[in-house]
Amino acid sequence: IFWDPKEVKAAIATCGGLCPGLNSIIRGVTNNLWFQYGVRDIYGMQAGYNGLADPVTFEPIKLTPDYVGDIHMKGGSVLKAGRGGFDAEKILDSMKKLGVNMVFLVGGDGTQFAGNLLYQAALKREQKISIVGIPKSIDNDVVMFDKTFGFDSAV
Repeated sequence: IFWDPKEVKAAIATCGGLCPGLNSIIRGVTNNLWFQYGVRDIYGMQAGYNGLADPVTFEPIKLTPDYVGDIHMKGGSVLKAGRGGFDAEKILDSMKKLGVNMVFLVGGDGTQFAGNLLYQAALKREQKISIVGIPKSIDNDVVMFDKTFGFDSAV
């Protein structure tokens, strides 16, 4: 593990369109970080990349096991999935200001492509941040993955 869990401040964003299972992913990531690793600073970034780039307008939600307890029973995304808003420099500035060092990007092929651009920008400016891609797509079109979240239930 690169990060000491006591030093992790994580952010989760659901990008692109809605698909079945988004709240289950948010719940699973939150509970895993909390119970398996002892991470206590977990934030849901609203409106996808928009919220990552502008957390003042799209206020982050503090995620805890209590908050995510029953969200898997609800449709949509408690984080309000969003399209567009990608600006690597603004996102990296925002994450640095918030102290976030681990970002989970839930999205399809466009989200994962942009996630790689975010990684490249972080590498260039030597910003220590983990970018974790979680594939979701009702079209099952994310390269290198046999199945994406949302595909089976959408079919």
